[in-house]
Amino acid sequence: MKQSPAANLSSLISLPAIRHWAAVALITSVLGGTSNAQWNVVGLHPVGATRSQALGVGGNQQVGTTSFGGAILWSGTAASWVNLNPPGSAFSTAFGVSSGQQVGWAFIAGGVRAGTWGGTAASWVSLHPPGAFYSAARGGDGGWQVGEASFGEGGHAGLWAGTAASFVDLHPAGASDSSANGVGGGQQVGYAVVRGRTRARLWSGSPDSWVNLHPTGWGESESTGVSSRQQVGYAMLNDGERHAGLWTGTAASWVDLHPANAEPRSWATGVSGGYQVGFASISGADHAGMWSGRASSWVDLHALLPGSFLYSQASGIHNDVHTIRIVGQGYNTATNRVEALMWVAPVLHVSIDVKPGSLANTINLGSNGSIPVAVLSNADFDATQVDPASVRLANSIAWNRGNGMPLFSFEDVNGDGLMDLVVQIGTHSLQLTAGDTEAVLQGSTFGGQLIRGVDHVKIVPQSGMIHARSQSGNGGHCPSRLTE
Repeated sequence: MKQSPAANLSSLISLPAIRHWAAVALITSVLGGTSNAQWNVVGLHPVGATRSQALGVGGNQQVGTTSFGGAILWSGTAASWVNLNPPGSAFSTAFGVSSGQQVGWAFIAGGVRAGTWGGTAASWVSLHPPGAFYSAARGGDGGWQVGEASFGEGGHAGLWAGTAASFVDLHPAGASDSSANGVGGGQQVGYAVVRGRTRARLWSGSPDSWVNLHPTGWGESESTGVSSRQQVGYAMLNDGERHAGLWTGTAASWVDLHPANAEPRSWATGVSGGYQVGFASISGADHAGMWSGRASSWVDLHALLPGSFLYSQASGIHNDVHTIRIVGQGYNTATNRVEALMWVAPVLHVSIDVKPGSLANTINLGSNGSIPVAVLSNADFDATQVDPASVRLANSIAWNRGNGMPLFSFEDVNGDGLMDLVVQIGTHSLQLTAGDTEAVLQGSTFGGQLIRGVDHVKIVPQSGMIHARSQSGNGGHCPSRLTE
């Protein structure tokens, strides 16, 4: 058994210093020619192709497009590719995949047609609505497909349930153009053009359900993906500067994800299980990257590629709670071509304890307080190596001290002689509802290992809890039994 340090080491440890040495170790391993122990980069480019792009991922299937004629399906390796270009199609593209169904479009009979596949070119099913001039499907989830169709001037955002006849026109009244780019959990996201300005939109299955996601003060915006009550995309300033962003259902919820070291261009393209992916322009070139809810969480995935890659972009992500798969593409100067790529990382499951010492784990979402959550150590896992700034419970981050550092401590909360990490999580931003009975914690170690833990919770009415006391005078120590 390892020796326990003092009861609270938060005042003795410099978090920036820990991050610095962890980063040095990681960069050294990458530059030294060995892969990051936590991430594996898989080249999906098929032999003989002159171009390939991976645009969507679901489970262990990836889709995109190649120079072979269009839409392509992979199952985790370059050699696994299947040509999805339908019979009679001049060209096609697959944008998304879910539950073994691929969605996209094909150029058939002189026009672009939305459709789905079931793993082969011959399985193509047209989603083209009757009377439409063109149509394209851009995302799918659990038997639902989204995209757009044009019945004259401009496109109309649309939702399908597997057949052309099932098309639901989501086009908002007063818009000149619209499209739905992503679907998940009964929500659809995309954009509508109103008075010449592109505005991010969120729907829930009908044209009247639309919600304006456009953040105040920005020129234009668009949402490109949705999962687990989170929407991603970009907002653009009037001078053309584009910032990746995250919403949770309203325009006011907008979070700017633009990395601090990025130039005036970033875009969040996909979201799954609390993680967001996309790209940012760094040192004059796009870099694929991943976020976990805030700009400072940016992970530069481009740094994991061989030095011959000039730029890269991440297009989609799938988090199945055990493994994170991110797909995209990069330009390889060694081969002079754009190549499909996939980044893969395992997720380590850890034990957590919401409100240590409490059996009920009650949470008052309206308290504006905080709750302690402990990441527990065991013989095989040292919780003190978890980066407190990375910890999120139900997508809510740790409270910060006045100096911007997260409020945390090291304590042995379960009496096993091992130090556990205790982080104070703000209740006001917990993405929980009255019916939720579990809360998911996500984070990473200083070495980059992704972690996940789950504990039961009970959401109570606001009147049933005591409001949080002020943290002033707390001296930086966050006792694990601090209540709301």
